[in-house]
Amino acid sequence: MKKEQIKLTDDEKVILKNIDPKYKYIVRDKVHKDLYVFEEKPCKFENSFWYTHEDCLYLAPFNHL
Repeated sequence: MKKEQIKLTDDEKVILKNIDPKYKYIVRDKVHKDLYVFEEKPCKFENSFWYTHEDCLYLAPFNHL
């Protein structure tokens, strides 16, 4: 399966450069357009929900930037 490239705004790039480097995977919710970052590779369920057993950050609080 080919990885889909996520388009990031300049603000999102700055935020991502400043989070803990342990977060290696970035996904965007296609419904709400929110960003999430994960430590480990997440799995996508049929309902478009991303999941992993490791830590995850929800970056929607920065959507106003």
